[in-house]
Amino acid sequence: EVVMEEGDMRRVIQKSDFAKMKVIGQFNLGFIIAKLNEDLFIIDQHATDEKFNFERLQRTTVIHSQALFQPLPVRVSPAQFLTIL
Repeated sequence: EVVMEEGDMRRVIQKSDFAKMKVIGQFNLGFIIAKLNEDLFIIDQHATDEKFNFERLQRTTVIHSQALFQPLPVRVSPAQFLTIL
């Protein structure tokens, strides 16, 4: 019988822990089963790839901002309004 303490479900892992994990296998073409010490993890490959790409883009992308145009009010007749729609 396995008894889990409440604190076991609140464990926090660091990014560096992933490098220490041993891959056990894969299932459902999208999840990796990995082990770290006595803990077993199910890792979503798609979510992991998205996070990796997002963090890489955050480090390498420079965003150049530009001023926005100021809107100008335009008066049109009802017929012109219907044409615009």
